[in-house]
Amino acid sequence: MHEPDTSDVAKIPPRDPASHKGMGGTVLVVGGSAGRRDEAGALRMIGAAALAGRAAIRAGAGLVRIAAPEPVLDSALVELPEATGAPMACDASGALIPSAAAR
Repeated sequence: MHEPDTSDVAKIPPRDPASHKGMGGTVLVVGGSAGRRDEAGALRMIGAAALAGRAAIRAGAGLVRIAAPEPVLDSALVELPEATGAPMACDASGALIPSAAAR
């Protein structure tokens, strides 16, 4: 198998052993839609916020906060208990209400 050329990919430096989470930076993940449900009524496609949060933690973020509609947020925080959450209002279709972000 051919190995890809990664010489131009930025490398994340190792974390200083004396550092703490406050030195790792903060990432805010905003996403999710509570509107898609399958035939049984279960929410579908709600994992993107959790995946983005997991990537931020693995990349070295000190604090990850997920802002999403409550059903999506609940699911994301079960998958990513080290993150914090901020519930956001959504409309009847399940889409985020942009004006709610100011609160």
